Amino acid sequence: VPTIVLSFTIKGELKSPRLQCVAYANVAGVLPFIKQAWNMSSTSLERMISDPINLVAMLGSAAIGYALLYVGPVVASYILQGMSADRLKAIAQQRQALVDLWSTDVLGDKEEEKAPTGRFLPRNNAS
Repeated sequence: VPTIVLSFTIKGELKSPRLQCVAYANVAGVLPFIKQAWNMSSTSLERMISDPINLVAMLGSAAIGYALLYVGPVVASYILQGMSADRLKAIAQQRQALVDLWSTDVLGDKEEEKAPTGRFLPRNNAS
């Protein structure tokens, strides 16, 4: 049911991956009960579906799929920020090692020549 509801209400970019995330999580929650449901009579099946523990397991897995949609990007951004901070630290260490080995000449000119301030520079009329 959560997957069907999402398929009708989802909007925006990346519709298919979002729907797949919830659908796969929902199927993972329903999958353990399929074999039991296949071998049961209709009254036993109703009892199994109306059991609160079974409902929590099935709907809870869909809730995990929804949580992945909203929490996943936040966790991924924290991981990527940490990785980029580590990479910047490694680059700074490599830079400092080069400076220690070759002195500050390896850095190049830190002070760039300033551009003219709008006045024309005089020409050398040597011709």
